[in-house]
Amino acid sequence: MADDLGPLPQSDDNARLQRESFKALGRVLAGQDVFVFRDERIEDFGADGSIELNIAGKMTNFRSHIQIKAKGKVEPTRKGYISFSIESSNLNYLLNGTCSMYLLWDANRDEFWQVWAQDEHQRLMSENPDWREEKSVTLHFANKFNPATFPAIQDRILKTGRMLRRIQDSLARATEDEQVVFRINPESLDVTDMGTVTSLLLTSGSVIVAAGYPKQVIDLLRVADPTITALPRMQLIRGYAEYMIGNHWEAISRIRRAMMKSNELSSQDNNFLQNLKDASEFHVGIIDSNTYEDRVQQRARNLTGLEALQAEQEAIYYRCVRTTDANERSELARQLRSVTERILSDPAAIPQSKLNAKLLLLFVEGVETNLQASKKQFAAEIRSKLFPDDLVSVIENLDERRRLHLQWEARATEALREAYQLNHPLLIFQALHVALRIQMGRIYEDRFEAIHKNKAFVLEPRRKAAIDRMLEEASVIVRASGSDESKLRLDQSRLDFFEVQGNYEAARSLANEMMPLASAMGFDSITRQAQEVIDGSTLLTRFQDQASEDEQSDTDVKRAKETDEELARFAGHFYETLPSPPARYEIVLEHLRVIRQMSRERVEWCRHLVMIEDLSKSKDPRIAYSELPSRLCVCEKFNWESVNESVDASRVISQFKETYCKSCGAREPKNPGSAI
Repeated sequence: MADDLGPLPQSDDNARLQRESFKALGRVLAGQDVFVFRDERIEDFGADGSIELNIAGKMTNFRSHIQIKAKGKVEPTRKGYISFSIESSNLNYLLNGTCSMYLLWDANRDEFWQVWAQDEHQRLMSENPDWREEKSVTLHFANKFNPATFPAIQDRILKTGRMLRRIQDSLARATEDEQVVFRINPESLDVTDMGTVTSLLLTSGSVIVAAGYPKQVIDLLRVADPTITALPRMQLIRGYAEYMIGNHWEAISRIRRAMMKSNELSSQDNNFLQNLKDASEFHVGIIDSNTYEDRVQQRARNLTGLEALQAEQEAIYYRCVRTTDANERSELARQLRSVTERILSDPAAIPQSKLNAKLLLLFVEGVETNLQASKKQFAAEIRSKLFPDDLVSVIENLDERRRLHLQWEARATEALREAYQLNHPLLIFQALHVALRIQMGRIYEDRFEAIHKNKAFVLEPRRKAAIDRMLEEASVIVRASGSDESKLRLDQSRLDFFEVQGNYEAARSLANEMMPLASAMGFDSITRQAQEVIDGSTLLTRFQDQASEDEQSDTDVKRAKETDEELARFAGHFYETLPSPPARYEIVLEHLRVIRQMSRERVEWCRHLVMIEDLSKSKDPRIAYSELPSRLCVCEKFNWESVNESVDASRVISQFKETYCKSCGAREPKNPGSAI
C-alpha cells in the first residue's frame, strides 16, 4: 500500500530508537516532580532538552542540559562502564551549557545510563588534552539514571546552579572599584566613534558588562581601535563579556591572551582575571567545584595592601550583620570603623573603592542608629511616666532620637549622591539598598509602636513616595544587570514594604515568587522570611497576635510567666533610661523581680494581695532606683495591712500571709489549679 504513495523518506532504526528513547524517558520521570523535562528538539544543535529542578512545588530555573542517545543493546566493559562514541563538537557544545549530561537508553533492558559532560571532559583532558581536535570521542557511562540515583543528580544540579550564580554575582561585585565616565544605558552605549568607544571600554568596560550589557561590549570592541583591543586589559573585558553570555571557551581564549601580559595589569585586575579564569574552567569542566573553592581561598590568603584591607572589612561586616549579641556587634562595629578609616586613607584607594567601603560601614551604623534611636524613644516614654514633672529630660531624649536619624540620613543622602556622580550602577544600587533597609527598619519600629499603643498605623505619604522612588530606581539597575542576588535583596525590601503597610496579599504573592530562587540559591534568611510571610508567622504578625492576646489576658498571669532572662534584659533597657549614678542596675532588677513575685502571689495565692512601696524614693529623679524602697502588703478585700514595713519584699509577704491569710477562708487565687 505504501507503494501507492510514491517515494517517501525512510525511517531507520536509529530514528526509531531516538523516538522510543524519549518515550522511555517519560516513563522514568513519571511519578516524580523533582525534575521537569523540557523538550528542545525544535532547533537541536546538540542538546535534546533540559530538566529543571522543582523544589517543593517551586520552579528554580536550575537546569541540566541533556543529550539523549539510544542503542538497541549495550554491554558493559570489564570495568563496568558503557562505551559510546559521539562527535567531539557535540561534547564541546554541551560544555557551554549548565550542568550538562548525556543519557544513554538501553532499549533491550529499557534502562538509562548517565554521565556528566564536565566529568567526561576532565577524563578526556587527562588522557588527551587535544581531544577537541579529534572528530569523535568515546564517553564512559558508569551510572544509572533512575529514581534511586535522582537524589544525587538533584544535589549536583542544585550545588552547581548555586555556585554559578554566586560566581556571577561575585564577579560583578569585583567591578565596584572601576571608574565609570558616563551613565550606562542602551542609549549611551549606541556609540560608533572609534576614539570614544576605546576610551569608554578602557575606563568602564567591566562595569558595563556587570551592569547587564555584555553583548553591547562585544559589539563595541569590534569598533574600538584594534591596537588597543589587543591590550591585556581589553582582552580581560572581552573574556568577561564572553563568559556572561555563555561563550566559555571563547572566554578562556581571551583570558589566556590577557594572562600572557599579566605584568601590564594591576594587582586588582590580575586577581579578577584569575577569578574569571577559574569560573570559566569550572563551567566547562576543566576544574571541579572543590578546586575552584580552594583557589579562591588561596588568593584571599595571599592578598596584600588595599585588597587585603577590603577583604578584612568584608569579613568583619558579615560577622557584624549576622551576630545577635549586642556587645559583640558593638565591638565588631568599632573594628569596622577602624578598617574603613584605613581604606579611606590608603593612597591606592580610588573614589569607587572609598564609596564601597563607606557603604558597608553606613549599613552597620544605620542599624546601630535605629537601635540607639529606639532606646531614646523608650527612655522618653519611661521618664514621662516615672517623672512627669521632668519634661526637660523627655524632650532631650526625643531631640536626640531625631538628631540620630537626621545625622544618618544626611550621610546616606551624600553616599547616594556620590554614587550617582560616579555613574556607577552597582554602587548606586548598593547605596539605594542600604537606605531602603535602614528606612524599612525605622518604619517597622513605628508599626510596632502603633500596635503597642493600640493605634492605627498610617505611613506618611512623603515617606511612602520616597521608598517607592528608591525601589523603582533600584529595580531598573537590577533588571539590566540580571543579578539574582541583587534581585532577591530588592525583593526583600519590597516584601517588607508590603507587609509593614498591611498589604498581606501582595506580600504573600511576592513571597511565593521569591521562594524558588531564594531556596535554590541557598539564601536561607530570605527563604525563611518568605516562608514566614506565606505562613503568616512573621515577627510583625506574631507581635500583633501577642498584642491581641495580651488585651484579653490577665496582666498578672502574663507577668508571672516572665523568666529571669527576660527580667534581666528589660532591667538593662530600663536602667539605661535613668541617670546613673545614682541609679543602680541591681536595684532596678530587684524592683522588677518584686513585681513578678507579687503577680505570682496573686495568681497562686490570692488575687486580693497587693504591695505598697515608698514612692518618695522612685519618683525623685535625683535618687530614683539608688536604694531599695520600704514596702508593705495590703489585702484589698478586708483592708488588712502589714504591721511592719521592710525593704525585704519576701519577708513582708511571708509575714503578712502568716498574720492574716493563714486562717482566711476567703483566699481566692486567680489560678485555683496552682494555688499554694
